Amino acid sequence: MRGARWFVGVAVGLAAVTPANAACTFRSTGAISFGTLDPSIATLQTAVADVRVRCTPAAPIAWSFAGNNGAAPNLRMRHATQNDFIPYSIAPSYVSGGANNQTWRLTATILAANYQTAYVGNFSDVMTVTINP
Repeated sequence: MRGARWFVGVAVGLAAVTPANAACTFRSTGAISFGTLDPSIATLQTAVADVRVRCTPAAPIAWSFAGNNGAAPNLRMRHATQNDFIPYSIAPSYVSGGANNQTWRLTATILAANYQTAYVGNFSDVMTVTINP
């Protein structure tokens, strides 16, 4: 059913990857959950996950994001049973810590127009997050 009132279970799972020769590794990962979206409210939706990273020696980090349904900047969550998608974006921001224990916040965003006419039901994606110094 398109354009109905509620969506449930809108979430993005995170899978962390670091190349074998990288000086940075993930110390924690998580999931980003938008919870329930209500198309009648028509507002920008954001959800966050904090991850910890270790870099030795300390170096600026380059992030890349690739989901099962597209790579940044064209990330999409797919409906569980329909061929329907909700586009989203993601951006990292430094929170705190030194080289051995940095905390970063991954903020995912869905524009209101991107879920207004989507099917009711569960949408999800599994995103691979890669870091390189």
